Amino acid sequence: MDNVLPPNRGDGETHFLKLMAEEMENGGYTPGTTFKHESMLYVFRKFRRVYGPIFSDRFLKTKFKKLKTRYQEFSVLMSHDDIYWNKQSNVISGDENLLREKYRVKNDCFYWLQCPTYLLIDLNKQSDLAPLQARYRHGVYLGECNYDLMRQIFEVGVSFE
Repeated sequence: MDNVLPPNRGDGETHFLKLMAEEMENGGYTPGTTFKHESMLYVFRKFRRVYGPIFSDRFLKTKFKKLKTRYQEFSVLMSHDDIYWNKQSNVISGDENLLREKYRVKNDCFYWLQCPTYLLIDLNKQSDLAPLQARYRHGVYLGECNYDLMRQIFEVGVSFE
């Protein structure tokens, strides 16, 4: 994968996760070890080779933390017995009440566009203004398209500082 540009440069999140998974594999990280700062910087440099120098280390670290949070939230959702996810169509189905509760789908909400997903914010609750990852669009609950890559990274047992 060295020196090969992805076919679609717009999908930086997937490329970033692939670089992280590749570095974990090549670095020989085993459960119980800590991901080294040098490895993280190496991943950042490789990412910037493709997407340019506009992404700072701070931005990429924050993005990584958000990806970890999204992974944890989606894992909790998928742990319910009555929730199903079709990976091909990336659609979640199951208990409508549970999905409405998790995604906080209400009549008095609006969508705030944040690529590649939408954030759903309840205008009546200040606590909801902390961005809640919501994937409800056009009457469909969307899954986490990079969930398999996230599992490769976060389920290995390697800690990140």
